[in-house]
Amino acid sequence: MSSFASKTILGLLMAGIIPVLGTSPAMAVTIDFTDGSWNGAQGQSAFTTHGSGVDLASVGGNITINYNGGPSGDNSGRDGLGIGDDEITQSSPERLTISFDGPVTLQTVNITDLFRNDAGIGRHEVGWYSINGGAYSSFAAAFGQINGLTNGLLTLNLNALNVNSITFRANTDGYSDFSVRGLTYTASVPEPSTLIMLGFGFLIAAALYRRGYFQSV
Repeated sequence: MSSFASKTILGLLMAGIIPVLGTSPAMAVTIDFTDGSWNGAQGQSAFTTHGSGVDLASVGGNITINYNGGPSGDNSGRDGLGIGDDEITQSSPERLTISFDGPVTLQTVNITDLFRNDAGIGRHEVGWYSINGGAYSSFAAAFGQINGLTNGLLTLNLNALNVNSITFRANTDGYSDFSVRGLTYTASVPEPSTLIMLGFGFLIAAALYRRGYFQSV
């Protein structure tokens, strides 16, 4: 076979192999720490057996499942994760770290109990987060989040790439505290067929090479 023909066959073969080397579209995963399936984290300093690909760890106290006044055991009355006797505060100091099985794109984090004009005396609650153990960034209660009128809801639109963990702490003002209600992230999941098709492609290429198809005459 001519060199041109052999290169043409090889090109067609590789054209069929290369496209499958990518990954499937990223799938959004939503974690809701108020749905009741996280009950096992209550009173623990680490919770790694949930099977969700998300692990929890606390410093300064054990993990707490918070309520906003709803009856105990009623998932609709849950605020989210805190530490110690209630929410994440600066005492001890308290830290909550959420880790992922692998790097993800962390899209959003939902916060509760973060109030503006807390207690009606002009105190604006502030929290902080650190990605992958880096520098901390702050987030503050939104306008209109008045204590007693709302539940202090705040969505952090992070869209942070290659996140292995995120750590939360409260401001050092003596009154800021909050709960972590949930989060959404995406991760690229390799297609199972990728390695199979790649293997077949190399087997075909090896067979053709042994038969001399890739050798010029």
